[in-house]
Amino acid sequence: MKETEELRKVMTALLTASSKPGWAVEDTTLGALIFVAPVLGYVTVDPVMRSFRLGVGQVNKRGKYSGRGWMKLLAEDAMRALEDCA
Repeated sequence: MKETEELRKVMTALLTASSKPGWAVEDTTLGALIFVAPVLGYVTVDPVMRSFRLGVGQVNKRGKYSGRGWMKLLAEDAMRALEDCA
């Protein structure tokens, strides 16, 4: 899926830029991607629904992200939501 691959690039670039040790991006069988953070847990990011949810699972609610740069904003918000749970 084109959107998933584009989102993977964005999420990987964010992790590289923010130098978060141990964080990773993984695939799901749902067509979404997951940020995996040591100790903090997981956040599922779905490019089709343009939304995210804490934990691993299907994203059921459509997000508000649109326009130029929406993937980066989505990934940043997902990362921040996971960090705020600590």
